[in-house]
Amino acid sequence: MLNLQLYIEGKEVDLFKDESVTLTQSLQDVKDIEKVFTDFSRTFSVPASRANNKIFGHFYNYHIVGDSAFDARKKITAKLYLNYELFKEGKVKFEGATRKDNKAHTYRITFFGNGVNLKDIMGDDNLKSLPLLKESFNFTYNDTNIKQYLKDGLDVTVNGTTYPDAILFPLISHSKRLVYDSGSTQGNTDKQNNIAYVNGSSFGLQLSQLKPALRVYPIIKAIEQAYGITFSTDFFSDTNEPFYNLYLWLHNKTGGLFEDEGNESPVGNFVLSQSNSNGAVLDLYDNYFVTPQADQRGKEARTQRTLDVTIFPSISSAFSFIIYKDGIVFEEYKDVTATSGSYAINGLNIDAGRYTFAIDTGTASTYNLNFYVKRRNNTNTGYRRAFFTGSTSVLSGVQLRASNQLPEIKVLDFITSLFKMFNLTSFQNSDGTVEVKTLDSFYSTSTKIWDITKFVDKSESSVDTVLPFKQIDFGYEGLDNFFAKNHLELFDKNWGTENYTSIDISKIEGETYKVSIPLEHFKYERLKDVNGGLFKDLLWGWSADIKQEPNLGKPLLFYPILSTQDIGVIDSSGNLDIQTDVFIPSNSVRLTDSKNLNFSAEPNEYLGTPFKKTLFFRILRKLYKRNI
Repeated sequence: MLNLQLYIEGKEVDLFKDESVTLTQSLQDVKDIEKVFTDFSRTFSVPASRANNKIFGHFYNYHIVGDSAFDARKKITAKLYLNYELFKEGKVKFEGATRKDNKAHTYRITFFGNGVNLKDIMGDDNLKSLPLLKESFNFTYNDTNIKQYLKDGLDVTVNGTTYPDAILFPLISHSKRLVYDSGSTQGNTDKQNNIAYVNGSSFGLQLSQLKPALRVYPIIKAIEQAYGITFSTDFFSDTNEPFYNLYLWLHNKTGGLFEDEGNESPVGNFVLSQSNSNGAVLDLYDNYFVTPQADQRGKEARTQRTLDVTIFPSISSAFSFIIYKDGIVFEEYKDVTATSGSYAINGLNIDAGRYTFAIDTGTASTYNLNFYVKRRNNTNTGYRRAFFTGSTSVLSGVQLRASNQLPEIKVLDFITSLFKMFNLTSFQNSDGTVEVKTLDSFYSTSTKIWDITKFVDKSESSVDTVLPFKQIDFGYEGLDNFFAKNHLELFDKNWGTENYTSIDISKIEGETYKVSIPLEHFKYERLKDVNGGLFKDLLWGWSADIKQEPNLGKPLLFYPILSTQDIGVIDSSGNLDIQTDVFIPSNSVRLTDSKNLNFSAEPNEYLGTPFKKTLFFRILRKLYKRNI
């Protein structure tokens, strides 16, 4: 028989002897894939015994105040044991107390496991708020680099870790249609680019039609850094090809990269001045600070902080200074200028949070900054203060920062999309690592067989109905791009979606089981030479709607594949050059039958034959072939 023990801050809690407690721990609800971050929780009623009254400070008695009072506003550390074997570590939230006959009777508490509740820690943060992406993933935007990253991605090194091919340019145009005509009958117009290379011609791919893409792997690493999470490498690994080869297209507005684009550069290189600092005020990092310090409690943590900033620009032109708190704009000083060589902000009240800073200007320039954060000391007779310096540079028109181009999507929505696409599940192990695995691999990790025969009550049994679904739909929300929309009009079916229905759906009771991914899903086109009709080794994507107008759409994930094929490119000065290799976008990992991002086995855009290694194809057939 299993007996439950509950300890709160090391003290054992008395439990009712005649009350049964059901323990349930859920990793993933197969009927609701969104519930992949469910954590263990359980509400208890415990007696108001002498021992429990001490733990909860006689909460039922409102006359008790002072140090012995119990603060029900805070969760406190706790542990659950089964037969004195540790089952779960976590925290307890006090719910209330009841009295009978004017005497204390019970306390109600809820135990929460230490699992990661991503919604609580990520909130409404967007991808572009992740510090790692704001700091390090940038490059000089010029013709030479674009042509290079069309065939060989940019390696980015951060704190000794190198991310190979972190940024590249795929053959996806944001506005104009691409054609291939080696016979020169079609040229470049305001609506199209002929990308065939013909020596001496005036047509080719305009490099300004392209936007970069960022590998998803460093995005996951940026999420880990920002929220203090460690994901396991079961799925989020550089050896897992379907994940590691995945890229996010940096497209957050219709049209070109720099149309109505600011040039925001984060401030970093923070250095604390020991001689001008004298106390516990903040935790300082290379490009942000957190206040109050993690180890501060009580009055010193609650004392108001103030911030002074002095900015020394290299130019006299106007600039904007932005202060972010927890990734959201806290204060913005727009179009300010330096007087006598500096611009100062004094006495700005700041509350608890994580603070980062940025400069935005349209002129190439550098900036040195002095920061001064202070608070009253505990005796109110002086100040504790921290003085540190920082710097940044802004290169107008040529410095492209990946974070500025990230599509608008919340961090939680992005990572949940990956879980839904690849059928992932997660849980936090005893080391605090969030283990992320496909549901199949999670089930297959245990090979131990448990014989429960002697525990089964055979006196009665019941047989329930089949799963209560008459239809199953898997697909993407973003299907308004030209080729996907055209696919619907031609075949009366959404591109890449999977639908299962009963033979006679009108006579079957049940609901529709639907998984909808809040991402864009492109159908790509293989280019054919108008001159001769032969297919080229090229796939391309078009961010246009059915009217062939530029389209924003939702965030796009794809696989880039390097193809050897000559195309013509036109640089910013109008010069023609030949490009012999190019990254083409694909929904499949390779151009042979390989794992792909479709839910249904669509004809591959390159080969024209169905690729069957879809996201959920085999799982669906196994689960529902008897019921639908």
